[in-house]
Amino acid sequence: MVVFVVGVFGPTASQVTPPLFGDLHALADALSLAPKQRWGSADDAAVQQPGEHGHVVATTAGNQQAARGLRADYPSMKFPAAKPKPNTASVSTGPNAVRGFDPKTSKEVPNERGRFQSTYRNTDGTETTEFSKDPVNYRKPDGTWQPIDTTLVPDNGGWRNGSDEVAARFAGYAGGSGMVSFGLDGDHVFGYGLDGARTVAGQAQGSTVTYPGVLADTDLRLDVQPGGIKESLVLASSNAPHSFLFPLQLKGLTAELLDGRVALVDATGKERASIPAGSMSDASRNPHTGDPATSTGVTYHLVPGGLRVDLDQSWLADPARKYPVVVDPTVASPNASASMYVQNGSQNDGSTELKTGYDGDDNIHTATYLKFDGIENVLRNHKIFGAKLYIVNDWSWSCVPSPVYIHAVTAPWTGGGYPGPAFGPELSEASFAHGYIASGHTKSDCPVAGEGIDLGPAGRDVVQAWVNGTMHNYGLTVRGSATDSNGWKKFTGAGTANPPKLFVTHTPFNADYNITQPVPDPPVTRTQSGKIKITVTNRGADTWTQAGYALGYRVYAAGGGLVAMKEAAQLPGDVARGQSVSLDATIQALDPGDYYLDFSMFQRGGPYFTDEQIPPARLVLGVRNIPPAISAQYPPNGYSSPTLIPQLWAHGVKIDAAPGSSLQYRFEVCERDSANNPVNCFDSGHISSDTWTVPAGKLVWSKTYLWRVFAFDGTDESPALPESTLFESVPQPEITSHLGNAPYSTDSNDFDPQVGNFYRSAVDATLAIGGPSISVARTYNSLDPRRGLAFGEGWATQYDMSVVPDADGSGNVVVTYPDGQQVRFGHNPDGSFAAPEGRYALLTHPNDQVWDLVDKSGSKYEVNGGHLTSITDSRGQAVVLDYTNGRLSSVHQPALLGRTAQGISFAWTGSHVTSVTTSPGGGTSLTWRYSYDGDKLTKVCDPLGGCTTYGYEPGTHYRSAVLDTKPDSYWRLGESAGSDATSQVAINLGSDKAKYKDVTLGAPGPTAASSAATFNGTSSAVTLPDGTLRKNRNMAIELWFRTTKLEI
Repeated sequence: MVVFVVGVFGPTASQVTPPLFGDLHALADALSLAPKQRWGSADDAAVQQPGEHGHVVATTAGNQQAARGLRADYPSMKFPAAKPKPNTASVSTGPNAVRGFDPKTSKEVPNERGRFQSTYRNTDGTETTEFSKDPVNYRKPDGTWQPIDTTLVPDNGGWRNGSDEVAARFAGYAGGSGMVSFGLDGDHVFGYGLDGARTVAGQAQGSTVTYPGVLADTDLRLDVQPGGIKESLVLASSNAPHSFLFPLQLKGLTAELLDGRVALVDATGKERASIPAGSMSDASRNPHTGDPATSTGVTYHLVPGGLRVDLDQSWLADPARKYPVVVDPTVASPNASASMYVQNGSQNDGSTELKTGYDGDDNIHTATYLKFDGIENVLRNHKIFGAKLYIVNDWSWSCVPSPVYIHAVTAPWTGGGYPGPAFGPELSEASFAHGYIASGHTKSDCPVAGEGIDLGPAGRDVVQAWVNGTMHNYGLTVRGSATDSNGWKKFTGAGTANPPKLFVTHTPFNADYNITQPVPDPPVTRTQSGKIKITVTNRGADTWTQAGYALGYRVYAAGGGLVAMKEAAQLPGDVARGQSVSLDATIQALDPGDYYLDFSMFQRGGPYFTDEQIPPARLVLGVRNIPPAISAQYPPNGYSSPTLIPQLWAHGVKIDAAPGSSLQYRFEVCERDSANNPVNCFDSGHISSDTWTVPAGKLVWSKTYLWRVFAFDGTDESPALPESTLFESVPQPEITSHLGNAPYSTDSNDFDPQVGNFYRSAVDATLAIGGPSISVARTYNSLDPRRGLAFGEGWATQYDMSVVPDADGSGNVVVTYPDGQQVRFGHNPDGSFAAPEGRYALLTHPNDQVWDLVDKSGSKYEVNGGHLTSITDSRGQAVVLDYTNGRLSSVHQPALLGRTAQGISFAWTGSHVTSVTTSPGGGTSLTWRYSYDGDKLTKVCDPLGGCTTYGYEPGTHYRSAVLDTKPDSYWRLGESAGSDATSQVAINLGSDKAKYKDVTLGAPGPTAASSAATFNGTSSAVTLPDGTLRKNRNMAIELWFRTTKLEI
């Protein structure tokens, strides 16, 4: 309700000093100044200065304090976004634990067989290929390879070999022309018999057929070998024949005599099989070399229809011969692999025994040469991990171990004797002794055994050079000491059950890696992937096709254990051997922790290269937990809490939160010391709720606190934010706290635009006494809605002062001051009461009925039973208020020694004072009279009849009441035209204006002198600014509306 003065009549004096009341002339002089009335604040009534004509008049400096802007001191909190910490990353050496071939666990890979090799898959992922001196597999008509089996099986009354690409058949009886048949294939067959042979039954055992007594003092023994037949004529005495004729049956082959051997060639001239130059040996044995007496006096002659073999008769007739003598012509298909030993000036190819070392007794030097042709092709460009030579030592000089040395041969094999073709530095050595049988013994104390000689890193590198094509494969040489006879050794050679073998461990996959950017960008977190740069070079046997290969990685926890296996990058195209490509490798999200990441190329549908023991590019990676961050909190910095148990709220974000996880919060509240530092802190502990109500008893009114909140993810807390200030400000009455001379009023004028209050003061009656003032000083406040005041609605005096407890159980009380302003005092946990900021006063409650208020000047106001009963100044002088039937009847200063009682009496009509009469203690009494229109004071008349009248314009307190609640925005919808709905909150500077759509403006409003907007119920709308409803944690909306239909 808006109030304004329509006329001014009556006395001018605000206060009349008591001494003048006894002098009628002085009173007349004072009244002659009417109707000029002095206006001021009722709070200033106690401040008296001599005025004109000796009168005491009220003065006031007004409220000249500039408005205080506190927001700059308490800026809005800034919430830094959570950012991932950079990963710790370093390049390390990856694991490389090649174990290679193990006969117990390695499994053959049948589809990788070849004529002279078999390949095994090892448990460490590598492959080991066994290259043999003799054929180990044969190709079937369907193209598959199967193991050779030399075991004899019955066949049409005779025998044949079990399985091989050559077919060896033997007649059940000697004497026929087709006693032996050696078929290379269906079109190429070599067969023969023995001229003059007796018809004797053959005896088969294992891979051997023996025809005993086939000729005089002669047995014929035939041993099936892979790809061939070893024939041995066993001569029991010197009476045995010295010449033998073998009738030949050739199909698709022609026999030719070449350098002492017989070559069997096909129609194209290709040699398909051969009979190597023969030799013979007797039954003697050198006690150290183990060699029998041997002769090469075996001569081949091609005669019509057959092959004649002549033996050296003089050697056979030598009395030193010890029979039986074994003559050894052999039929074999050409082998890709070769073996020989060189001895003094001779070279012995393809022998069933191999020798190495030095015979000091006979001054013999010998060395073994082994060549495994085809390694460079079978394993072309493979990665070689190691090589091991397997040889069976069947004789040694003694049982005392002695070393043998392995070298790579560096030159072609040409004719000649010891030392043999050139060779390089020693690759490896091994010391052993097997097979020696001492004189007079029948068995060895160091039995025959095989030895696997690891060629070591140097040998590995030689084989790598063979398969890479950087070194020609001329094979290996096995050598013993050239000066120590104890180094003499013999090994099983070609055509035996245990020919020399070379085991090579390898893989077709190989790569080099270079991590050029080891720190992932962006950092790898629980929810975010990162990238590093890796340059990869193809060192393998095959081209990496874009569709067939990719870069992957395996993740291992630092403590061990596979965590994940992921693809890191696709190839941009095909990568040939020797080419390099730079890749952006993606590392998928990882939980916080320390890891090893092994990057490796892999074949899609096949192995990781690390599974083939190719060392990976190892990255040691630390993934750090990203602490959560506080993204919002409430209340804001500088908030005045209306309660001692405020609810604090926060919202935390966890950018790397695990699925299903949630944050905890820890709220911390501290007192603020004089240096604005936090002291005496307490907190909530980690709680699952994002809200926390400060426990009762922790806070007190009119004190400043600091608070902050931390989010906790189970590992880390969010970074500490600056403390927010929390004022425990006693909540003041929304309207009446702004009345009169309230703190922080904007200026000294009659109208306070900050709160919208119009106020005036008038003093009707005053007694000038020592001690507290006795007067009727009225203050009008346009915002005051109270109707039950002594002098009518809006008019307050000090006698309306009261203390009223709140009804909400908080213990707070509202004190009404002399100028009408109402002030709430907060009830602290210790029972004390705290004044609001800017108010210096002490409120106590001695008992259930009495309240004592001491203001800054030291004056004490006592309220008893809800009424002001006395006022005592700092010197102990008091005035007393009397009541009749609950109405103020008088205010007086009690009579004391030497002082007459003085006071003012009040007369009431209904609920308002209608007259005030002074009792000056011996002087003339004066009376002021008051008239009302309902609850509104309309006229005041002084003792001489001069009157002041008041007029009131209808209005409403609603807008002021709303703004007093400090809304974020307030739209009255009272515009008369336009599309903008303006907010009444001026501090927003129009940023929160709303928009009308299909709304009719200018309709009568719900309160006096207001207008409203009409909505059609279908398309009408008012659109609020974006984000309006999301600005605050605690939000309420008030809307006034009236409908045209009752059901709505």
